[in-house]
Amino acid sequence: MAKAKEPILKHALSKIGKVEHTHNEQFTADEIYLHQVSHHFDGFKLPLLSHYRFPEEKEEEMDFVLREIILNSVSACKESRDKKIRLDAYYGRNGVLFELRDEGPGFNYKKVLSRVKSKPLPSRYDIIAKTLDGGYGIYSLMVLTDGFRYFNNGNNLYFLFKMEKLEPKQRRA
Repeated sequence: MAKAKEPILKHALSKIGKVEHTHNEQFTADEIYLHQVSHHFDGFKLPLLSHYRFPEEKEEEMDFVLREIILNSVSACKESRDKKIRLDAYYGRNGVLFELRDEGPGFNYKKVLSRVKSKPLPSRYDIIAKTLDGGYGIYSLMVLTDGFRYFNNGNNLYFLFKMEKLEPKQRRA
């Protein structure tokens, strides 16, 4: 783990409480083209479905955000489809923190965020129904997550979903 990233990760992890479980997957842009993007979510969703309580629409929102953010990484790595994309999940008492990293060139996220923040935010419906003219990755982070932060050149991202952790006797089988 890079020294510059440690304080950012520590701060982000403080939002979810003690980390009780982690999961990660690494894949290439080419693998995403060969399989459906959602194929890569199964390993991340199992702990969520069995250990947390959240409304059904929250699952749809998480799927949407993950799909859009991964597709953005795939686009960034399009020049060399063997570049790696890594998704990590940290599961804590108060929710889950995702970290996405790709080997793409990055982007000027400060400029993009500034431009997007100058406009009214779209509704959850407009984002999920894709009625906008693009920008679904950034908009979904702003509207559907409980916090996010880009760092480095924009090819590293943390985003957070807060949710209630089920006690062992409440967990789904």
